[in-house]
Amino acid sequence: MTASDKSERWLARHVVVDGTTYGLSLVEIYTGNGLWHVSVTPFRQETHSTVYHPGTIKITTDKDPLKRPEVVLE
Repeated sequence: MTASDKSERWLARHVVVDGTTYGLSLVEIYTGNGLWHVSVTPFRQETHSTVYHPGTIKITTDKDPLKRPEVVLE
């Protein structure tokens, strides 16, 4: 499954961003000032309207921050 082109937020069991692996984390991809950003924070508490993904989310960023990161849910 590939995520859509809008900003998104998930709580995932595993997150891999450009080869760096994280455990249970909140991951967000969003745009700010026309640039794409990825935020990964350890899970602390439930957040309303956050989608839970029981598997792995793999994110690959582009060297060009104007391009949306590739997001794959496994």
